[in-house]
Amino acid sequence: MIEQVVIEEVQENDWSDIGWLYFNGFSNIFGDKTVQNYNHSRRQNHLVARIGQCVVGFGSYCSGSDDLDLSMRSFSELKAVHDRDQDKLYASLQHYVDAIIYDGEVSVELYDPEVTKSLSNRYLAEIILGGQDFYLTNLVVSPQFQRRGIGKQLAEERIKIAKKSGSKIAYVSCIEGRHSLSIYRRLGFSPVIRLKPGYPDGSAAVRLLKII
Repeated sequence: MIEQVVIEEVQENDWSDIGWLYFNGFSNIFGDKTVQNYNHSRRQNHLVARIGQCVVGFGSYCSGSDDLDLSMRSFSELKAVHDRDQDKLYASLQHYVDAIIYDGEVSVELYDPEVTKSLSNRYLAEIILGGQDFYLTNLVVSPQFQRRGIGKQLAEERIKIAKKSGSKIAYVSCIEGRHSLSIYRRLGFSPVIRLKPGYPDGSAAVRLLKII
C-alpha cells in the first residue's frame, strides 16, 4: 500500500528535515554559499510534502521581491519602452539583454524568441525588470521519493496559492538540466531567458513565467 502524500504549510519542527533536504539538493550547486542561501530561504514561505510523519520534500515561494536580484544598466531606458509597441520593446530587450548582471558579468540570452514575442509588453518588461508578482523558489524532493509526482504536487499547490493571492504572473528560475525544469514546463511555464553562469558552480539558470 502506497502511503498518501500530504501537502501542507511548514511546521516549526519540520526545519531540521528541510535543512537536510536543502543541503542534499543544493550543496553541490552553491558550495560555500549553501549555508547563506539556506538561511535566506528560511525567510520565505514553505510548503512541505509529508508521508506519515516524514517530510519528503518542500517547495518555497515569495511575492513582491525577486530572488534572482537582476540589475540592469540602462534600466530606465528599458522601462521607457514598457508601454510602447511590441516590436520596439522586443528590439530593446535584444539590445540590452547582455547588460543584465548577476554576481558579475554573465551571458544572457532570450531562451525562445518565438515564445518571447508572443508575450505582452507588460510581461516582457516584468520578466526582465523584476516585477511584483509571485515567485516559486526552491523545490526539493528526497532522492528515494523522486519520480512519484511529489515535485509536481508541490508546484501545483504553490500555483494555487499564487492565484488566491491575486497575482497575475508566476515566475521560477530552474537549474538547466534538472528535472524541475521539465516539471514547470509541463505545468505551462514558458522559458524566457537563460543566464550562464546563473549559479556558483557555473550551471545555467533558466527563467520561466506562467500567466495565471
